[in-house]
Amino acid sequence: MDGVEERLTSRTLCTPCRSGQKKSVPVDELIRAKKKFVDLPEDMWGVAILAIVKDLADITSDGGSLYQYVRFGFSMTCFVANLYLQVRILGWITLYLVQPSIRSLQERYSAFHHDMFDETAEFNPEAWEHWHHRMSLCSAVIAQQPFLGAILFLWLGNMLGEFRLSRHLVWNIIQLQILARDTSAADMVYENDLPDGSARNEIIGVHLSTKFFLVLLVGVPKFAIGTYLAHVGMNWLTATVSFADLILNALALEFVIGIDEMILQSFFPETMLNDLAVTKLAILQEKEELTRGEIISEYITCSIFILLTLGFTVGYLYKFQQVLPNYQDDISLHCGSWFYEQFEPLCNLFQFDCFPFGHTTS
Repeated sequence: MDGVEERLTSRTLCTPCRSGQKKSVPVDELIRAKKKFVDLPEDMWGVAILAIVKDLADITSDGGSLYQYVRFGFSMTCFVANLYLQVRILGWITLYLVQPSIRSLQERYSAFHHDMFDETAEFNPEAWEHWHHRMSLCSAVIAQQPFLGAILFLWLGNMLGEFRLSRHLVWNIIQLQILARDTSAADMVYENDLPDGSARNEIIGVHLSTKFFLVLLVGVPKFAIGTYLAHVGMNWLTATVSFADLILNALALEFVIGIDEMILQSFFPETMLNDLAVTKLAILQEKEELTRGEIISEYITCSIFILLTLGFTVGYLYKFQQVLPNYQDDISLHCGSWFYEQFEPLCNLFQFDCFPFGHTTS
């Protein structure tokens, strides 16, 4: 009887009960419990989670195998490289692309105020007609705020999606059951052979220290990099000096977002991709599906996020942006119809006589 109690004690999970005390649940009971299974992200963040809860856990509990030492070392080296590359590339983008763009736009705007206005802020239309920087200034995307605002809204929406994925990942890690202190780390992952012959590795619980380390290693840098990227992107897009570059800059920012996925797809063996695909976070499921009220609440929450994104975009564009501090929208005011005329084609539809030969007289 003592042996049975000792075996159950060594394979238990701690879960909070309603009274606030800690309650131990046998691992075997948790394996049979109803759970929902959440995919690990197929990027370097998912690789880090798998390396810690599987490879490192086996290494620390029973010594592990050479294969696990190799995979853990390779995975964590690439994870650190991913962090370094994302942070450094954002730093280089800021230094070599964002700051020069901001300076160039500020120099043009400063010259505009210096050359086109007198000391009383009176505009000089005649000087404006012959100003040789007129086209370059009017081409700055900040002069067309509705267009820039739409791009910024989409960029913020994209980053909001990244933040939501990060929040869901961290929340799912927090929801994992806590293993009792004397439980083997190897029990964190249950290798389940399914009836159809496939396998599923279920992360059914973690030690408290492991949960804290996962949140610190994955959640904190993921949110920090996302915040830094959102800030850099807003400044870079606002400082763009041509409409074509605005789209190219947005695509370049997408490249930075995808570095963690690119490293996994390009440098890891197929076995790691397969292991990520079959490894799931196993979260205890209290009920099978959401009620209609809960679904409506989710839509309300999404609507609030949309309104907040829209409000932040408008507030940033008209009040808080520091690319051109205290910008009064006076570029578009004076560019006006002249600027739009530069985009009109020389020929109308099905007009065949708009390219005459020789000299013509009006």
